[in-house]
Amino acid sequence: MAGEGPIRLEKQNGAWQILQPLKTQADEHVTSGIIETLGNSRIESNQPGTPDRLKAYGLDPAAISVEFKLQNGSEHTLKLGNKDFTNTYVYGQIDGKDVALLPSAMRTQTDLSVDFLRDHDVLHFAQGDVNAFSLKNPAGQIEAKKEKDGWTFAKPDAGQLADESDVASLLNAVSGAKMKGVVAESAENLGKYELNAPPITFTATNESGKSATLLVGKKEGSDYYAKDASRPTIFKVNETLYKKLTENYGDLRDKKLVHLTQGDFARAELHNENGALIITPKAEQDWVAEAPAEIKGKAIATWKIFPPVANARALAIVDHPSAEIQSKLATHRSSR
Repeated sequence: MAGEGPIRLEKQNGAWQILQPLKTQADEHVTSGIIETLGNSRIESNQPGTPDRLKAYGLDPAAISVEFKLQNGSEHTLKLGNKDFTNTYVYGQIDGKDVALLPSAMRTQTDLSVDFLRDHDVLHFAQGDVNAFSLKNPAGQIEAKKEKDGWTFAKPDAGQLADESDVASLLNAVSGAKMKGVVAESAENLGKYELNAPPITFTATNESGKSATLLVGKKEGSDYYAKDASRPTIFKVNETLYKKLTENYGDLRDKKLVHLTQGDFARAELHNENGALIITPKAEQDWVAEAPAEIKGKAIATWKIFPPVANARALAIVDHPSAEIQSKLATHRSSR
């Protein structure tokens, strides 16, 4: 690659690693793009590789030099120079042979900095494999596990259901988050970033017990210092991720009013300012009115009743309602 000295990448245990000028994981998508470009590019035409022409083509010295090794053990060198007058092709030389006109994408895909090539995921875990997570933040400690019937809290209120969509949103936010920038390659002086006792700790665990932990420290500008507990690198994350990680028990708990479908009901009553509507099933999908008398026996459009009830969600849950709230509820019940 160009501009900052040699960059060495190697595939280890199925994942690309940067070994020089620093040791860190490479971005799989970016690296795969380079490999795909090298493998799929075709030569448009060949030109004489005489010394005078090499300089004219920008190949002496080359702007970019790519040395690569194939799985069969063969090693090759690709040198890239200037683009041609159409800006569509770039002059290249493969293994010191004649100059070839190659797609300009080869230069675009290889003229990359080590920062662009490195992995920027803040945490490595597959969202679909997570079966437990914990979140500690200024609001307290949350622990939840994926059970047969959905996500259930272990803390702070064991047995309570968590909201499926809210949990998925949290896991998606962390698994898809990218570093805003690298601050340090080593984990020295964690106290400087409040990462020795971080205000926020998030851990995702899969069924085999493998876990990934993200630490989030103090604020710097509009961003926050953070660290993957398994890596020495200190980086920044944006405020959007920080806010997601400050969600509390109330934000994540299940807020569905009922966990029922139309098939679970044998009778339904609707009371409001217009009076009372009582309906019962006549067949599997057909419901008729029992009351009021003027529509008794008539078919009811249940899609206007059951889906809104089944999908209804509370804005918030009050575990210990005040005397005022209880009084209002009692008044409402007595007025029916």
